[in-house]
Amino acid sequence: MKNILFITWDSDKTNYMENLFFPIFSALQDRGVVSASILQFSWASATEVNRITELAQKQKLGYVHVPISRSLPAALSSTKAILGSRTHLIAYIKSHQIQTIIARSSMPALITLILRKKLRDLGCEIIFDADGLPIQERLDLGNLKKGSFMHKILAGIERNMLRESDKVLVRTRLSISWHLSHNSDLNKDKFFQVGNGRDPERFYFDLEKRIAMRDALNAKDELILVHSGSLGPGYALDLLFNILGELKSRGLAFQMFFLCRDPDYLKGLVPESIKVHVKVLELDYEEVPAYLMAADLGISLRLASDGAKGLLPIKIGEYMMSGLPILLSKGIGDMDSLLEDEECSYMIENQSIDFEGLNEWMIRIKDLDRSEISSLGNKLFSLNSTLDQYERALK
Repeated sequence: MKNILFITWDSDKTNYMENLFFPIFSALQDRGVVSASILQFSWASATEVNRITELAQKQKLGYVHVPISRSLPAALSSTKAILGSRTHLIAYIKSHQIQTIIARSSMPALITLILRKKLRDLGCEIIFDADGLPIQERLDLGNLKKGSFMHKILAGIERNMLRESDKVLVRTRLSISWHLSHNSDLNKDKFFQVGNGRDPERFYFDLEKRIAMRDALNAKDELILVHSGSLGPGYALDLLFNILGELKSRGLAFQMFFLCRDPDYLKGLVPESIKVHVKVLELDYEEVPAYLMAADLGISLRLASDGAKGLLPIKIGEYMMSGLPILLSKGIGDMDSLLEDEECSYMIENQSIDFEGLNEWMIRIKDLDRSEISSLGNKLFSLNSTLDQYERALK
């Protein structure tokens, strides 16, 4: 069994930790592959940190939180958190006999690069979790200017971490191609593709439970559409609202549910013409599966961009394992090759939508076999397949 330390850097919202990485590391421990600890930098509240700590303890995971100050400018607070954590981090690695460091994204990569000589002296393996293409995503959304000082800093951190690491974890085949095309000196054998596997005991299809939940929602013949998870500039909400308005004009009866942790984000964004059809719910993670089981269609729309090639949206696995057909944008990670020929998915070109074809498909989706969709979702996105991938990467 290998002792690993997963280092991550977050804001005040840490939902992905509890619903993605905690289940993965806990299951890997049950398999006897690793003993896992998590070091999380964030500016989450004390209440949120306590909640995450309790969840980690229940799953027998080590967890340490390092606060990031919000009273200082971002660059200064980040520098303070990084420099102030070095001694504690090395002490933790020694006391817990950590053998492998997994640094997720830019700031943990920077910490690892700063300490790499000491880490090497301690015999630590270094793994870079290059989840997505975050720098390119920021360029695509206009949050980062190409050639700017910050762009050069972040690109340098990523480039050096890709070279210094023993292994690199990615979520898509297109990510590997991207990194190799931008860093010709890298060895493709250091890349390992891993999934964002979902627990089949949590996300599954059950007809009786579906009927009961629809009754509770007072849903009759209308379609229930659902967007589960994060909201933000990359999620093509204008496109979604345009689609909903068009479907309404064609006489399709529907309700659109947003299941999210930040309901305030949608304030002022939903057009008046479709407001009566839109419901925004802030749910505990435990409540989400019942809503997915009751729904008729899962939404996963993204702005078309180069950065989207690195994405493996968690929600797609949750949707399909719950028996949901999916409406998604073309160009999201490897989804084009995985799902383009499947009847349960409808892919749209964001700039050119065949509304007639989309409307006809949405009329047909109630006739699809939800159990078959769930089986396909398990085959492509289940936790067990992800654990196999992590086990190969960590051995």
